[in-house]
Amino acid sequence: TRMGWGCTWEITSFPSSCRIRLTPEDLDYIEQYGLCHTSCFSSIEYELPEMAKRCQVSFDFSERTDPDYLARVCPYVTYAFFSGSHMTQEEIEALMDRCHALGTKVVGVTLGSRGSIFSEEGKRYHQGIVPVEAIDTMGAGDSFIAGFLTRRILGDGMEDALRFAATAAANTCKFHGGFGYPHPLD
Repeated sequence: TRMGWGCTWEITSFPSSCRIRLTPEDLDYIEQYGLCHTSCFSSIEYELPEMAKRCQVSFDFSERTDPDYLARVCPYVTYAFFSGSHMTQEEIEALMDRCHALGTKVVGVTLGSRGSIFSEEGKRYHQGIVPVEAIDTMGAGDSFIAGFLTRRILGDGMEDALRFAATAAANTCKFHGGFGYPHPLD
């Protein structure tokens, strides 16, 4: 076990995985905020029940949609985000319905150049992209999520938050990403 950033890092099967164990102090700190965002890459799934008692939880699933994982995570999540440019409309609808049935209030699927589709308690919303001269799409999904959550926290409805999020993602595409700039990777 290691301590760092106020959290306990527990090595569960070194070196392939580590997971964060939140302390009571960490949870008290999180509780000061109305929302906490994390992802499937954080190895914090086992902490979600306690986090959800303290604040709303936003979770980026990336492309992870397996039923067992959804059943473990969705009951503790208010906002679920998925990358779904590879998904059919039927798959998206089924995913949204499954997440709602497990307790998630808002489910969003970003679709790359096809925009996004969101569902709030079953009501569907579609958002197109904001056209720009794209240089690099790295970070566009993260900017979308950040823009959306910012506007929701400030009280915007779904449609206004989605428009803002699409603009934030488009603006990110106007800049070079983090890899290979200013020099190419070898």
